[in-house]
Formats: sequence, C-alpha cells, structure tokens
Amino acid sequence: MNAKLSVKGFARSAGFTLIELMIVVVIVGILAAVAYPSYQEYVRSTREAEAKGLIMEYASSLEAFRSKNFAYPADESTAKTMAPGGLYDGGYYTLVYNRVSPHAFTITATPKGIMVGEQALKFETLNGGAQWDD
Repeated sequence: MNAKLSVKGFARSAGFTLIELMIVVVIVGILAAVAYPSYQEYVRSTREAEAKGLIMEYASSLEAFRSKNFAYPADESTAKTMAPGGLYDGGYYTLVYNRVSPHAFTITATPKGIMVGEQALKFETLNGGAQWDD
C-alpha cells in the first residue's frame, strides 16, 4: 500500500482512511454488542442441559443401587461414589443429594460461578416417579 497515486498534481497514498477504519470498528462493535449476549445465553443453556444429563445419569446409578439394596444410599458420601465424573467437581453447580426416605431422594443443583442468576435444578423421586421440579 505504499504506491503513490497522482490526482491533479497531488500525491495520495493508496489505502484506508481513518474514517473508513472507524466505520468498520463501529460496525464490528454493534455486531459484538448484539451477538455476545446471545452467545452467553447459549452457553448457559448448554451448561444447564449438560448438568441435567449428568443428573439423570446419576439418578440411574442410584436406581441401580436401590434395585440391589432395596433402598437408596443413606448418606451423600455413599451416593457421591456413584456420580458421573464432573458432576460434583464441576464449576457451574453445587450438588446436594438428600434421601427423603429409603424409597425417595432429591438431587438439588444450585448454580454457582458464571451460572449465578439461573434457577436451581431439582430432581426428585417423590410421589411414585422421577421428575424435575421446574
């Protein structure tokens, strides 16, 4: 872009002017302002869906335990051994297992970190069936 063009005796450099560059910066800024919140919402919903999938896998392991022992684990430390990797040590939810009775439990995932502000996830096996408390 060092070439010089001659227009009626004046030398002009080929390239972009400062105004043209500023227009591009403004356009990129507007696009980013629109796209970034949408991207953040997508990331949050993806993390929530991943947590729900891991909780379902965890509940399946607890059901297998119940079918062998005729009751759910009595304490969270025993139940934690059946949790899939990344569920308890993940950075987005704090998980709590609570055995309501030998035949019912609840799993509550409270958002933390970047997920603060989202609703807590609660999975329970009360009233004869597994369900999400949304």
